Amino acid sequence: MQDTLKPVLTDDSLFHDGNPASGTPGTVVSADWLNNAQAAIQSTQQEVLTVIKNNGQNADPTRKDQLLQAVQNIAWGSAQRPSTLAGYGIADGASKTDLKTAIDGVVAGAPGALNTLQELAAALGNDSNYAASVTKLLSGKADKASTLAGYGIVDAMKASDWGVQGYTTLQVGPGKAFASIQDAWNSLIGKVLQADVLIQVADGQYATSGIWLNNQPFASRIRIQGNTANPSACKIVLTPDANKLSNGVVFSRVSGVNFSGFHIVGEASANHWSYRCLRVEEAAVVYSDPGTIVLEGAAAGLEVDQNASGNFVKIRISGIKGWAASIIGGAHAILHNCAITGLGINVSTTTPAFVNPDMPSLMSSGLQCVEGSKAWLSVSSISNVFQGCVSASNSYLWADGTAVDQATNAFQAEWGGLIWNSGANPSPAVPNGRRGKASNADIGYLAGRGGTIYAYMATADNCNCGFYAVYSGAIYAANGWSRNSKKVGYCADGLAWLDASGTQAGSYGCTQLYDPAPNTPGNSGAYVYQKITP
Repeated sequence: MQDTLKPVLTDDSLFHDGNPASGTPGTVVSADWLNNAQAAIQSTQQEVLTVIKNNGQNADPTRKDQLLQAVQNIAWGSAQRPSTLAGYGIADGASKTDLKTAIDGVVAGAPGALNTLQELAAALGNDSNYAASVTKLLSGKADKASTLAGYGIVDAMKASDWGVQGYTTLQVGPGKAFASIQDAWNSLIGKVLQADVLIQVADGQYATSGIWLNNQPFASRIRIQGNTANPSACKIVLTPDANKLSNGVVFSRVSGVNFSGFHIVGEASANHWSYRCLRVEEAAVVYSDPGTIVLEGAAAGLEVDQNASGNFVKIRISGIKGWAASIIGGAHAILHNCAITGLGINVSTTTPAFVNPDMPSLMSSGLQCVEGSKAWLSVSSISNVFQGCVSASNSYLWADGTAVDQATNAFQAEWGGLIWNSGANPSPAVPNGRRGKASNADIGYLAGRGGTIYAYMATADNCNCGFYAVYSGAIYAANGWSRNSKKVGYCADGLAWLDASGTQAGSYGCTQLYDPAPNTPGNSGAYVYQKITP
């Protein structure tokens, strides 16, 4: 194309008309400028025609859109503009459909409360620097630790709050962690005891109206210990509650507890009534180290009841107003080598009305084993009591080598009860031998109403009646003796049976030794049997 046309040669490069009146000449157009103008027009026309012809058109003086069509064909390659990205040749752009699909996917995957930008912004607290805020908060997080304290947590339950993992001692006493046995015991309730626990009680006197030890499935891991060398140095003194009553130490439904080293002191008077010193009930199982339990002064000493089991070898019980030991309700007790000392043969204590106006007076007595129970009481001593040893109601009392002194009835079995009070000749196990013994009693051995006493080698000294079987009772008393009996040594009455074989040689001082005469029915069908040696 030709260069730009030069302007006309005037001062302002514009054309001007002439004015003859004023003598102003018109613009003089030179032939050179006109030739240039003609050449410029022709050049422009030729350029336009070239575009039209190159687009496949012939010049048509009647049309005014040939240049437009040529330009459109050059720009789009066709007569019409494309309507898609593909039409423009763009392959990596997102179409309207692509964008809609992506947005729909975000909305559909979000909860209803977060499916708009406004809701998302609100959820983030309208924090334009949310990422920075989160980073700042994370900088204050706790370092990885293996304990609650490592995370700075002080108010959460620790593993030790739920259980005991290692051997633990709980100290009880003035200035100690626990003021009482009850407090120490209660601290273990609800915990899993994976190791043994010792409740160590310091020497001293501990006043209480009652200690209730229950609700502990891991009781077999617990040992409650006072002073095992000198139990009287660690006393539990029962004091009255608002009703003038106290209940002693009670174990209920706990199995395998060791309770050792205590002297429990109660009272049974018009101003204070201790029901008992120590009770094991409701299938509980409790035991002590031998010779470490002393009971004194309550209405009852030891009670083992309701299928419970107690093992208190060498227990010492004294000054009890009623039964020193009661093994009842299908219970089982092991009391070998125990010592029971009562208040006297005929000492009676009136029960106050505030306890029970219908309760009869109590007589200080030894041990009763009744209601289908069992008691092992070998080589023990009972003295100064109204009743010594009683077994009744289908119960079994094993009392080999046990002696009862100063009693109304030393040994009594009735209503299906059985007492085993036999002796033994000297042997390696029993170097000096042993014999069961009743002394200074109204009746030494009494079996009545279906009761049975097995008293092989047993002896009765200074009794009104040494051995007395009555009302279908039975006594086997061979190879023992009855001495200084004021009435009769061996007596059977009322369909009873008494085996007195081998007793004559060792017996003496009796007003009458046998009634009826041996091997002769008498006394309403009773029988005193003596084996006849050829």
